[in-house]
Amino acid sequence: MLFKLAVFIGILIVITVLGMRAYAASIRGFEARLAQDVRLPEDAGPG
Repeated sequence: MLFKLAVFIGILIVITVLGMRAYAASIRGFEARLAQDVRLPEDAGPG
């Protein structure tokens, strides 16, 4: 019983860590795209 509980808690921890990493990567990607969109009109050149 204790082993099953430890495995369950371990799985929850792994899911939490992976979810946090994916969320952080998503936010970084969003901020990078946002910064690129903001920079784009300035770098567009003449026209």
